[in-house]
Amino acid sequence: MGFNLLIYDQRNSGDNGAETNTCGVLESYEHLDAIDYGKKNFKGNIIVYGESLGAASSLIGACRDDKNIDYLILDSPVSDSNYMIDKELKKVERNSIPVDYMKFTGNIFLKANLSYDLDDVNTINWLKKSDLTCPVLLISGDKDEISFMAEDIYENIVHNKKEIYTGENIGHIELSEKNPSKFKKIVTSFLGKY
Repeated sequence: MGFNLLIYDQRNSGDNGAETNTCGVLESYEHLDAIDYGKKNFKGNIIVYGESLGAASSLIGACRDDKNIDYLILDSPVSDSNYMIDKELKKVERNSIPVDYMKFTGNIFLKANLSYDLDDVNTINWLKKSDLTCPVLLISGDKDEISFMAEDIYENIVHNKKEIYTGENIGHIELSEKNPSKFKKIVTSFLGKY
C-alpha cells in the first residue's frame, strides 16, 4: 500500500523480554530511536501510532522531540499512568499499607534507580513543558474506562492541529477492529488535512 512499517514491542510487552515497564518514560527514548531509524532508512512522512500505554510512550517521546514526526496518532491513550497505579495500590492498601506511603517510597526508589518519579508518568506534565508542534489525532471509545484521558490530552495540546474522535459503543483500542472502514476514514481525513 506504499507504506514502510516499523513495529516494535516496548518494554514488558509482546516479545520484548523486559521484566518491567516505566509507563512510557524510558520507553519514550526507545520510541525516539525507532523514529530516528525510520527517518534514516525510509522515505516519506513519519506517522507515529501508539495504543494505550504505547500512546503514552509516543506522546512523551514527541514532547521530548517531535522534529522528525509528521503526524502523531494516539489510540485510547493513557494520559496519566498514576490512575492505573493507584487502582493496583488500593488493592494492596486493603492489607494495611497506605497508598500514599507506597507511592512515597516508590518515588524514592524510582528517583534513585531510574532517574524519574511518578509525576513523570503523567503525559499532561510533559505537554505543559513541551513545544509540541506535530499534528495530533486522538481516538477513543465511549465504552472505554479511560476515554476521559484522550480529552485531557486534547485540552492540553496548545496548537490547533489536533482532532479527537470518540466512537460509539467502542471500548479500549477497539475502533480499528470493530469498524476498520471508519478507522481508515478518520485517519485518512486527518492525514489529508495537515
